[in-house]
Amino acid sequence: MSEASEGGQRRQVQCVDHVARADRHTHISAVGLNNLGGGISRFTVEWVLEQMDNGDEFFTIGSHSKKEIDVEAYECSCGVERIRTRSDDEKDNNLDSLPRCCEWVPPTVAT
Repeated sequence: MSEASEGGQRRQVQCVDHVARADRHTHISAVGLNNLGGGISRFTVEWVLEQMDNGDEFFTIGSHSKKEIDVEAYECSCGVERIRTRSDDEKDNNLDSLPRCCEWVPPTVAT
């Protein structure tokens, strides 16, 4: 992770989870971020929004284009605050183009 412009962390989103709503549209509900142990940790969008308020920045990198794009907060048409990637000409760096996080295998816990 590199430093964000305001002293927070700059974090790369690796994967996303979605939740379907009753009105037939979806929201991103969680993201996966690299952790210090070399794996990926899952965080809720609410946590991401709180970290953004505290100065952290989030971004994605396109799998083919290799272009970096920032993640931003926005208010969905249904009135819920969510996250999305800023607009650019690439599709492979959009949050919706990232793999699903729900395919993770949980780490085993030593007893």
